[in-house]
Amino acid sequence: EYLVDYAEDWLEKSKDPGIVWIDTTAVAQKLRERGVAVFGAGDSPPVKALPCAMSIAAHGVGKNLQAWRTQLVLSPPSGGQTWEQLLGRLHRQGQKADEVECQVMHHTPAFAQAWQSAHRDANYIQTATGNPQKLLYGMEVQ
Repeated sequence: EYLVDYAEDWLEKSKDPGIVWIDTTAVAQKLRERGVAVFGAGDSPPVKALPCAMSIAAHGVGKNLQAWRTQLVLSPPSGGQTWEQLLGRLHRQGQKADEVECQVMHHTPAFAQAWQSAHRDANYIQTATGNPQKLLYGMEVQ
């Protein structure tokens, strides 16, 4: 419940409409019960930015979500390529904001390990391909 509480509070207090990235149907259901718009598999995301939650699996690749500029990841993926795609939904051509923000929950050992693994993986991809990885060139604030 604390993740759902945090996500709901974050959406309410966000200066701009934000996206809460989720990866479980249980969290999606809880957010829906609290009145949060949730976009999962088979749903088309809205064209205009609104406070909502989106499935990483359903909307983390190939979607143009540059109407948003802020996002919260509740369960950090462990793969660098997943992060490149996820961050690239907002940080892409057509984004009107000067900065795109992404807050990440990594307060538990499992989430911290996933976060560290993603950084290692992104570093490997960048070194192997020469392609800059968004996860590595963002500014990290504690």
